Amino acid sequence: MNYIQLNEQLKEFLIEDIGRGDQSAAIFPASERASGTFLLKESGIICGLWLAPMIYELLGGNVQFTSFVEEGT
Repeated sequence: MNYIQLNEQLKEFLIEDIGRGDQSAAIFPASERASGTFLLKESGIICGLWLAPMIYELLGGNVQFTSFVEEGT
């Protein structure tokens, strides 16, 4: 896998999705600590967990990502 191309493609996806920014997130100071949870409402198979840290890094880093499930489960 070409990680340079992957990184560039992820940047393009984020630019397309975020556009001028997330207005709802703008109300929170960047210095504040926050947490989040991904919750599945239906049965499924999780894949792409390894991409999450790469995406968070592109969004500014300083994010700790912890998965409580394994890829493919």
